[in-house]
Amino acid sequence: VTEVQTCALPILILTETRWQFSNEWLDANWIHVHTGAADQAGAGILILISRRLCKPQDIRWAEVSVGRLAHVQLRFPQRCFDILAGYQHTCTSGRQRQAERTAWWNCLDRYLGTLPRRNVLLLAGDFNCRLTAAKGHVGCSEFLLNSALRAGSPHPDEGLFLSLVRAH
Repeated sequence: VTEVQTCALPILILTETRWQFSNEWLDANWIHVHTGAADQAGAGILILISRRLCKPQDIRWAEVSVGRLAHVQLRFPQRCFDILAGYQHTCTSGRQRQAERTAWWNCLDRYLGTLPRRNVLLLAGDFNCRLTAAKGHVGCSEFLLNSALRAGSPHPDEGLFLSLVRAH
């Protein structure tokens, strides 16, 4: 944490904290917002906001999906800044998991539709899904691994992910 405190990061999002509680707290450098689910040991999202960026009273937050999707709004004088941090379920072939993933995508889609378009939006997290290139929306499909460009593993719901990006 000391290294993070000395750098100029204004916002830091960590997924899969495995903390099973939801709360907010302050320290000398950060405003912490955490969502975690007691019944999902692998879930949890921690959003840290630098106290140099805003004051604690300028923040509102909500658990959209406990341990899986959190919304933090920074209320600046000119415009609000919405941070939507997510942690999608891992992709497995089981029907139950596919249903959980579909429910999560639907939740994300519905919630994005409620946010005012005049606000600035940062959507970040672990989507556990590759996102293919789409002109005007997604820059590239590959990432650098061991000095070579690689494509991520395909996912049966990657088209839904891209549709959400295009829609919102």
